[in-house]
Amino acid sequence: MEDKNLLAIGHINKLYLLSGVLGVLLDYCIMQAICHLGPAYAISIVLVAQLTMAVLIDTLGWFGFEKAPLP
Repeated sequence: MEDKNLLAIGHINKLYLLSGVLGVLLDYCIMQAICHLGPAYAISIVLVAQLTMAVLIDTLGWFGFEKAPLP
Protein backbone atom coordinates (compact mmCIF):
# COMPACT_ATOMS: atom_id res chain seq x y z
CA MET A 1 0.00 0.00 0.00
CA GLU A 2 1.37 3.36 -0.96
CA ASP A 3 1.53 6.27 1.45
CA LYS A 4 -1.14 8.55 0.05
CA ASN A 5 -3.55 11.00 1.54
CA LEU A 6 -6.99 9.40 1.95
CA LEU A 7 -8.69 12.70 1.15
CA ALA A 8 -7.01 13.00 -2.27
CA ILE A 9 -9.78 11.25 -4.19
CA GLY A 10 -9.21 13.26 -7.35
CA HIS A 11 -6.62 10.79 -8.60
CA ILE A 12 -8.77 7.68 -8.09
CA ASN A 13 -10.27 5.95 -11.11
CA LYS A 14 -13.84 7.28 -11.52
CA LEU A 15 -15.15 3.76 -12.13
CA TYR A 16 -13.96 2.74 -8.65
CA LEU A 17 -15.74 5.69 -7.10
CA LEU A 18 -18.93 4.90 -9.01
CA SER A 19 -18.84 1.24 -7.98
CA GLY A 20 -18.43 2.26 -4.33
CA VAL A 21 -21.45 4.56 -4.50
CA LEU A 22 -23.50 1.87 -6.27
CA GLY A 23 -22.48 -0.64 -3.60
CA VAL A 24 -23.73 1.63 -0.83
CA LEU A 25 -26.97 2.24 -2.74
CA LEU A 26 -27.46 -1.49 -3.26
CA ASP A 27 -26.89 -2.21 0.44
CA TYR A 28 -29.44 0.45 1.37
CA CYS A 29 -32.01 -0.97 -1.05
CA ILE A 30 -31.50 -4.50 0.30
CA MET A 31 -31.93 -3.29 3.88
CA GLN A 32 -35.15 -1.50 2.94
CA ALA A 33 -36.42 -4.59 1.12
CA ILE A 34 -35.72 -6.70 4.21
CA CYS A 35 -37.73 -4.25 6.32
CA HIS A 36 -40.69 -4.25 3.90
CA LEU A 37 -40.72 -7.83 2.58
CA GLY A 38 -39.05 -9.83 5.31
CA PRO A 39 -35.58 -11.37 5.27
CA ALA A 40 -36.33 -14.67 3.52
CA TYR A 41 -38.23 -13.12 0.60
CA ALA A 42 -35.80 -10.22 0.12
CA ILE A 43 -32.67 -12.39 0.19
CA SER A 44 -34.33 -14.90 -2.15
CA ILE A 45 -34.90 -12.11 -4.68
CA VAL A 46 -31.26 -11.01 -4.38
CA LEU A 47 -29.98 -14.57 -4.89
CA VAL A 48 -32.19 -15.19 -7.93
CA ALA A 49 -31.07 -11.87 -9.43
CA GLN A 50 -27.39 -12.76 -8.91
CA LEU A 51 -27.80 -16.18 -10.48
CA THR A 52 -29.71 -14.69 -13.42
CA MET A 53 -26.97 -12.13 -14.05
CA ALA A 54 -24.30 -14.84 -13.83
CA VAL A 55 -26.10 -16.91 -16.46
CA LEU A 56 -26.51 -13.88 -18.73
CA ILE A 57 -22.84 -12.95 -18.40
CA ASP A 58 -21.74 -16.51 -19.21
CA THR A 59 -24.11 -17.15 -22.10
CA LEU A 60 -23.78 -13.76 -23.79
CA GLY A 61 -20.05 -13.34 -23.20
CA TRP A 62 -20.26 -9.98 -21.47
CA PHE A 63 -17.19 -8.31 -19.89
CA GLY A 64 -14.73 -10.19 -22.08
CA PHE A 65 -15.75 -13.69 -21.00
CA GLU A 66 -16.01 -16.49 -23.53
CA LYS A 67 -19.55 -17.40 -24.51
CA ALA A 68 -20.66 -20.55 -22.72
CA PRO A 69 -23.82 -22.11 -24.15
CA LEU A 70 -26.45 -23.46 -21.80
CA PRO A 71 -26.38 -27.29 -21.65
